[in-house]
Amino acid sequence: MNELVFFEIPKQNLKIQIVKKSDEILEQIRKESAETAVMPDVAQYYTDIYFPKAPSDRPYTFSSIVLSSDGKMAYGDNPSGPLIAKNNFLDPDGSLGDFWVLNVLRAYADGIIIGARTLLSEPGITCHVYEERLTRQRREVLGKKYQPCGVIVSLDGTDIPFDHYIFDVDPKEEYKLVIATSPGGPNT
Repeated sequence: MNELVFFEIPKQNLKIQIVKKSDEILEQIRKESAETAVMPDVAQYYTDIYFPKAPSDRPYTFSSIVLSSDGKMAYGDNPSGPLIAKNNFLDPDGSLGDFWVLNVLRAYADGIIIGARTLLSEPGITCHVYEERLTRQRREVLGKKYQPCGVIVSLDGTDIPFDHYIFDVDPKEEYKLVIATSPGGPNT
């Protein structure tokens, strides 16, 4: 059984700069939001975060995307997602802010989508909140389950590596997974 890995991101090295903030728009979103609690670490190191209510016919989705300055999400010879952020040689701590914001968004999420091909290229990846403080605040402040649900997406399920780390996480970790395919996916 695998255990989830947790660590503390050093907040003193975070380089997060709010470029534009509208208190009026933020207040409007807060009034319409399904949840209005803000985790203490988020308020202290970032700003208040609120999400609009999901439309009645679909879930509310958001993403965190890190690109290189020339627009790359990954390298052709090494498609590992975190590699772009880790290779910021001009600002070695720059990726900490990106990674912390990713964990903040994961802490607010109910589910985290990951593609089957990502599982193939990143053998140890999971869809959990890596920072334990945010995990605790997720439960205590937001009233959510310990971890968001991992949602593995695949056209037909044939490219899912079922021997991947993610499928053997110890049940005590309270980590749940679902697989989403096309309507014909389970029949192939």
